[in-house]
Amino acid sequence: MYDAVFIGGSLRYFGFQKPAGMYRIATELRNNNYSVQCVDLFSVMDENTLFEILSTVISSDTKILGVATTFLRDGLGGQYFGIPEAKFATIVEQLKTLNPNIKIIFGGSQVARHAFDEIEPFKDLIDICVAGQGETAILAIMNHITNGTDLDVETINGITFTSDKKYPFELFNQSNIQYHPNDIIKKGESLCIEVARGCVFRCAYCFHDSARKSFGDMTKNADVLRQELIRNYELFGTTDYYIVDDTINDSMAKVEYLHKIFTNLPFKIHFTSFARLDLIWKHPEMADMLKEIGMVGVVFGIETMHQEAGRLVGKGLGEKRIKEALETCKNSWKNDVHITANFICGLPKEPVESIRRTVDWLLSDDCPIDSAGLQALLISRKRKISRMDRDPSGKFLCEFSGEHNYEWKHEHLSYSAATAIKKFFDSKVMSKWPFYYTLNAFALLRMSNIGIPIKESLQVSKLLKSGHNDAKFQGQQESSIHLELSKRTQQRRNEYINNLINFSH
Repeated sequence: MYDAVFIGGSLRYFGFQKPAGMYRIATELRNNNYSVQCVDLFSVMDENTLFEILSTVISSDTKILGVATTFLRDGLGGQYFGIPEAKFATIVEQLKTLNPNIKIIFGGSQVARHAFDEIEPFKDLIDICVAGQGETAILAIMNHITNGTDLDVETINGITFTSDKKYPFELFNQSNIQYHPNDIIKKGESLCIEVARGCVFRCAYCFHDSARKSFGDMTKNADVLRQELIRNYELFGTTDYYIVDDTINDSMAKVEYLHKIFTNLPFKIHFTSFARLDLIWKHPEMADMLKEIGMVGVVFGIETMHQEAGRLVGKGLGEKRIKEALETCKNSWKNDVHITANFICGLPKEPVESIRRTVDWLLSDDCPIDSAGLQALLISRKRKISRMDRDPSGKFLCEFSGEHNYEWKHEHLSYSAATAIKKFFDSKVMSKWPFYYTLNAFALLRMSNIGIPIKESLQVSKLLKSGHNDAKFQGQQESSIHLELSKRTQQRRNEYINNLINFSH
């Protein structure tokens, strides 16, 4: 039996991929002589299956059940765990029959003081919430439970919080994720990996605490990163990664740093990640370097083609230079890298007509972007973390109105109107390209874990967007791609769950 058990996993997409955070925290505990079992996909399991698994890993000696909240809920709403809240209460009730003294710990990106209203319904089920980086905090909690050491916490409306403000984690440069046999890693499985943590930029709408760092202060040491990649290759045959950094190319120094490490490995890696397009416009040679080090998918946060609106929030490349940079990418990458781009609908100073032009361009057959997401501007009068949330001087021209904290308006748009435009875009793009969102940049690694090689996903994606509706994956048996992906996803989930049940703990 284990000292700690973590449950988590993202369910919203076709494919399969383990999250990074849960296994990073597990590694930290294991390195400090605590035993840990991670359970992915808990919210797709029925209560009996989950109870069967938990009953094999939880005993009277188990100290905590950690809930990794990251990506459980859709970013635009939905219930907190991606499952009915009553189902989670039932899970906790069952858990207490195994160990009535076990502590329930919430961590991950959905835990934050500004999200208190979302956590409050579960306050009777939670013992401690951990906000921010959790490595040092989780050790403090385990030591508190095990040895009676002091624990620095605060209670807000009946919920106990601690955070990386009380327990800062200062050893990221030397950290890694070390997967163990009970993590159930399949041969050749694509994995998540961190190269750096935090963001060097300060976009006005960003509410993440790790913004405004500098290159090097939260970047993994070269020897640590190299050994992590080699270990995964030797143990699991892993060569494909989702690099979960905020920005893979935040400087030429970082790209050169990765180029030296990745091109000197005894094997070739492939990866997807977030990137800044303006850095490629500034350093065109960066495009070739990113392809050389193995990039096969990228997500650009372009946000707007409107230069004035972009400058206001920190994304001021402007339409002309955006298109120049995308041309640089396409000339370098050809069809070997899938480009996904994100846009924000409703930035101050951008007229509706500008957004319509962007939508028309994204829907055009010659647009160099392979898939794009359009989201309404998400700021909040209650959160007050991003510069646009606070805005005491009125620089960002938004006013909040209505019963919802995120209901903003300015001279051009409101949150509700921006949401309507987003829905219009989604309906138009899905009617033209039904698989537009299915095979995006981040899907490549998830698809490889259900038996579809990256190269094949790239080829099928290009064919489908070119109007070849008869394109199919090799060995496809179902009549439609959606049915095929659904079947393969379910098979992979079942395989993982059965292997976890049958693992000799």
